[in-house]
Amino acid sequence: MKKLTKLGVVGNPVAHSYSPAIHELFAKQFGDNISYEKIEIPMGEFESAIGDLIDEEYFGINVTIPFKVDAYRCSTKCSS
Repeated sequence: MKKLTKLGVVGNPVAHSYSPAIHELFAKQFGDNISYEKIEIPMGEFESAIGDLIDEEYFGINVTIPFKVDAYRCSTKCSS
């Protein structure tokens, strides 16, 4: 079995997101071993929460409202 890849969607609120179900079904079709979590971040804590996710070895996250501008501001590399 492939190594577990930790992924997630962050936002506030985020409980309504279908992203985990969609991504886990997609990964299963290709034999990928992922964990895709809904992660609600308290307002004003985006940057520290992202640091925690990096420390917890998350491979990637999707960012939803209201944190898109925060994500852009703390990015170290942006592409077109």
